[in-house]
Amino acid sequence: MSRDGPGFLEDLVLLWLTLVVWIGLSEFAVTTLNVDGVVATVVALGIGTVVAFVGLYGYYRLFLDEKPLQSA
Repeated sequence: MSRDGPGFLEDLVLLWLTLVVWIGLSEFAVTTLNVDGVVATVVALGIGTVVAFVGLYGYYRLFLDEKPLQSA
């Protein structure tokens, strides 16, 4: 079964990078805003939603779109 686009390792690296960015931005925002509990959870989930959306959109544009950004 062949597949056009990135392989398993690239998918794994993108997932890892997305998680690292999410955790890093969430930690930065929570410590900068000095919030605890429910507010920190809402901030972390909001940042996670934005990071996941941007990451998936970038993945789509780079690898799955019919007119990828990589072509000249």
